[in-house]
Order: sequence, then C-alpha cells, then structure tokens
Amino acid sequence: MSLYRTWMEINKSLIKKNIKNIKKKISSGILFLGVVKGNGWGYGTIPYAKYLTETEIDWLGVTNIEDALLLRAEKINLPILILSEIPNERIGEALKNNLRLTVCTKIFTKQVSDRAVKLGFKANIHIKINTGLNRIGVSPCMVLSFLKYVSNLSNLHLEGMFSHFSCAKQINNKEKTRQQLYIFQEQIKKAKQIGIDFNILHIANTAASLSLPETHLDMVRIGMGIAGFYPSDDFKKIIKLYFPLTWKTRVSYVRNVIRGETVGYCDHYKCTAETTIVTIPVGYADGLSKKCEGKSFVLIRGELCKIVAVCMDQTMIDLQRVCNDLKIDEEVVILGKQLKNYIDPEVAAIQIGTSVQELLCQISTRIPRIFKG
Repeated sequence: MSLYRTWMEINKSLIKKNIKNIKKKISSGILFLGVVKGNGWGYGTIPYAKYLTETEIDWLGVTNIEDALLLRAEKINLPILILSEIPNERIGEALKNNLRLTVCTKIFTKQVSDRAVKLGFKANIHIKINTGLNRIGVSPCMVLSFLKYVSNLSNLHLEGMFSHFSCAKQINNKEKTRQQLYIFQEQIKKAKQIGIDFNILHIANTAASLSLPETHLDMVRIGMGIAGFYPSDDFKKIIKLYFPLTWKTRVSYVRNVIRGETVGYCDHYKCTAETTIVTIPVGYADGLSKKCEGKSFVLIRGELCKIVAVCMDQTMIDLQRVCNDLKIDEEVVILGKQLKNYIDPEVAAIQIGTSVQELLCQISTRIPRIFKG
C-alpha cells in the first residue's frame, strides 16, 4: 500500500534525456535557461528546479518572486531571472537575493534604481521588448527613449534584453517568427547606437530553439521541452522527447451496481448495464477536472476505464463490466503508463478541450511529487 492517497512519480533520467537531446540542437557556448514556472510544469517548483541544477543548466527562469525566493531558500545559487515585473514593495527582497529583474516600464525601472541606491546594490536588469505577442514589453517605437532613460538611472546593470515569440510552434510558417526576430535585432542596433551593449540577448523558446538556430543569440529559454512536451506534433519529426511523469492513485472503494442505477450528485451518470463502479480518492481539488466526466479514462490493471463522476476529493470510474476480484489499494494510473497501456497527457488534454500545459499546471500542489531514477 502506498503512503499516499495519490502521488506523482517523476523519472529524472527522462528529464536528463530531454535536456541532452535539446542541447544537441543548440550551438556550444550558448547559455541554457531552464524555465520552471507553473509549479515546475506541474512537477513541483522546488524538486524540479533542484534536479535541473544537477544537470547542465546555466540559468533558471520563473515568473514571480515567490517562486524565486523559494529556490533561494533551498540554496539554489544559479542565476534566476524573474520573467515579469514584480510588485515594487518586493524589489528589496529581490536585490538582497541576487535575482535578475525584468523591466519594461519607466516607473518600475526607476523604483528598482531607487531601491538599489538605498540598499547599496547593483541591480541586474533584463529589458523586455514587445515584438508581437502584445503581452508585456517596451513597444519598438519607444525603445530608444526607454533605453536612454534607463541608462541614466543609478545602480543598474543592463545585463540583458529579451523578447518572446508568439507563433514559433508553427514550424511550417516561420514568417511571423522571423519578423519578430528582425524587430528584436533592430532594437539591439538602437541600443548599440547609444553605447549600450548587453551581455545577454535572448528570445528563443523551446520551439524556436529547435527549429530556428538563428534565434539562439546568447541564451535560449527552454521550458516545455525539458518537461517533455512538444510545441506541436510537427516537432516530433526533429527531436525525441520523453514525458517523465506518472500520476498514480489507488482503489479506495469497489461497488457492483445493476442496470439503471445512477452515480454521482443529482444522478449524474446512469449505468446502462450491470457493472462495477470503482472510487478513487482524487477529485477536482487535486486538479482532476470535472470536464473529465464521460471523456477521460484511467488505467486499472492496464485497462482503460472511463471516468464518470468527479467530486471534490473523490472520483468514480465505470469498469463497464463486472469485476469481482478487484481489491482495495490496487494501483490506478491517471496519467502515464501501466502495463502495456498509456494515457498520453497531450491526448488527455485534448479530450477535455485544454492544453497539456494547463492540464498539468492545474494539478494541486498538495499532491506529493516523488523524483526517481
């Protein structure tokens, strides 16, 4: 019997294989930043980041200061870039923990400068440029004035400048990606014209890193690739990636029911034949979406079994046959492999109308992540 009602097993050797295969696509001498946002792509921010530090990763990237401070508290000393501006009240914490800060507004950059002066620190900043995603970033028409303003502020080290692609996963339509790269390169020229030469220029995400070598510049930022996800099916032709996670639980109750009986709140599911209903101790509070009802499956004894009702902490499964020898505590797989069958997370995501990233990021942090191998 497991110590846990539900748990996730992450195979470290498969993560290492992903990094190795991606590195083969990247020229030597280019820095490799591993993105550990979204609770480490669902694998757990701290254990995932800790393992990456044991591999050939040069930098880590997060999207909020809370995650960055968690990593520093765990004595992770790699350079950490926070990929968005943070609340100005926390600038001091960031500087004291030697965190790299993203800036893209004059007011925030001035606040960073003022705080750095007060504390006697030199703040390492990376300027975010908008090249077409239109999420955050300095508009190209404003870059020159922004750079002039920032360069006159005190206690700032203009360490990097970066942007982010919006359509790089469209491997057969690279026009937009090349256009964004061109826009970014034009901003680099503007910086050089006024004497600013950044140490680290970066724009390539997983998709661009694998399909457009000219985007690599000084550093690549790899997130989904390390986690074992393909940006799109087309990338399966150019690289082999491995999904390292298996989400497991156990049988907590078994009940045989007759034809016509219902399962779940408000008679949600009606059994069309005599069958066995299995309860597992996992629900939507754990990240198993109610959208899975009637669309998704789990593996029991290597067989696909339909999810028919999802509650907050428990879920009911229809074996669609009578099984009289199923035991309490038998292993159930929600994602991953059991015997000869496999529940692919990308397929599972499509079944409920979402992306694999959203599917995994919504798995609750209360579920233990166990790194093996």
